[in-house]
Amino acid sequence: MYDFIIVGAGTAGCTIAKNLAQSSKRPEILLIESGGYNQDTSLRVPGKKFLTSLTPGMDKGYTAVPQSSLDGRQLGLLRGQGLGGSSATNYCTYTRGARDNYDEWAKQTGDDFWGWENCKKRFGQIEHLHEPPEKYSEFFQMDPRTGWGQTGPLDISHPTEWEQEIGRVVKAATAYGYKKNLDYNSGDVIGVGVGPATSWNGLRTTASTAFLEEKPSNIHILTGKLVTQIIFDGKMAKGVRSYNEEYIATREVILCAGALDTPKLVLLSGVGQEKELARLNIPTLHNLPSVGKNLQDHPMLPYSVEVSQSFTERNLFFSNPDAMRAAEEQWHRERTGILTSVYCTPVLAFVKLDHVLGSKEFEILDETTKEYLQQPTIPTYEWITNALSLDATKRVENPLLAGFVILSNPISRGSVTLQSANPADAPACDLAFMKHPFDQYTIIQGFRDFFRFLASPAMAEYIVSMRSFGKDLSPDWSDKDIIAYIKDNLLSACHISGTMKMGTAGDASAAVDSSCRILGLQGIRVADMSIVPTIPSGHVQAAAYVIGQSVTEILIGEYELDKA
Repeated sequence: MYDFIIVGAGTAGCTIAKNLAQSSKRPEILLIESGGYNQDTSLRVPGKKFLTSLTPGMDKGYTAVPQSSLDGRQLGLLRGQGLGGSSATNYCTYTRGARDNYDEWAKQTGDDFWGWENCKKRFGQIEHLHEPPEKYSEFFQMDPRTGWGQTGPLDISHPTEWEQEIGRVVKAATAYGYKKNLDYNSGDVIGVGVGPATSWNGLRTTASTAFLEEKPSNIHILTGKLVTQIIFDGKMAKGVRSYNEEYIATREVILCAGALDTPKLVLLSGVGQEKELARLNIPTLHNLPSVGKNLQDHPMLPYSVEVSQSFTERNLFFSNPDAMRAAEEQWHRERTGILTSVYCTPVLAFVKLDHVLGSKEFEILDETTKEYLQQPTIPTYEWITNALSLDATKRVENPLLAGFVILSNPISRGSVTLQSANPADAPACDLAFMKHPFDQYTIIQGFRDFFRFLASPAMAEYIVSMRSFGKDLSPDWSDKDIIAYIKDNLLSACHISGTMKMGTAGDASAAVDSSCRILGLQGIRVADMSIVPTIPSGHVQAAAYVIGQSVTEILIGEYELDKA
């Protein structure tokens, strides 16, 4: 028997477990995880971050249902499992998001607890930012508005050495007209910049390494245990079941299984839309139609163009087996060398296109959405460079510039539901990509803007070929040409959010209140990316951490855990 049971040892789950365990009353915590321990240090090589999810047992292998707007293509959905969850398999990018993202959460929940200024304080409690060497101050400087934490458990840094193309891309981008943003974690994301990542001293930082390496004795960890059902006594959660095994919580069950598996578990436990449950002969405990709805994700469009040898030397490394072998040996011996810098410093640009906000596609949006998109820190789209090329037509010997064009604030809403009543089956996830005309229009405009930048004089001197995924890309492409490229190549950023949406009591689309309690139930709370009303305009790892920190604060306050 435990005070609190936390389902899912991912980004938020680890954060909550450690912070609750360290409170004055030292409650007994059970942290239960379907995956393994993931403690092999070789899984934390920064330069291999794009490959970690391929490690057997570290990804759930989910796919979305066929997308009608993409001619029936099925998209892969990376979902980390094991201690650390997706923080152990993601691309390490650390972006808090825009100030107006969090103020919108506060507006939709009617609770300033979720506004930017309050969340900023909790970010500072989590973070330990290590500043980059002075020689890179031209590209990154701590903004006083950010309130960076420099004593928290989560190590965040830049590499000590940056790849040569980083400065070249930033300088070309500012020459093109993008604003330089020296610290896009300040709440104002607009512009081009070089942000930090979750790594330090040559190692990836995960929620597990940050919060569980020095584990208090009152945290009990069970791995390899799939939670199959929540145990209820009436409408009160009493614990969880893993097939024939039961675990009882005297205070609360906290679901941190992620934006696909949390609603899946809630539905398996008889909480959801009655008709949806009846289809699978699951008895309805509580009719809550909002469970699994409001799904949001960032659609991203990959590119991979050839550049001159003078632009990047990365290909020389990856095409030289001896150099790669020596780099591996150096990393294992010293945690230094090229594997602590290659692919470790992405350039991100968050771009606001004013003409998009004057389009006929914008005018058909509801007034609340239009007001949100017009806020000064909300970008139209994001582009990212210095990523691994996904273009199978390219040879490793070719110098490449690869990355993504990402839709920052999708309007389309998908859903997640059950494929069957078997807990071992993956959920059915419909991303609903490009269903709304504004989404299609906006990503077309973002694509065109980004490729105008690549064709600009400051970048064109480095570009050898604009051929990408078998097509000769051009800013002069027609909408029809871009749509064809989208249908063939669009991917999920795997930032799935919103499927247990926070909201007010009168909001029919809400599944939890602003304290993250499931509406209509007792003794059960949700703390992961499923609760967000609107997806952050960036990469969601930082938001998942702050959700964990925020729910910890709520629990400590409600149960007076810091009172002697």
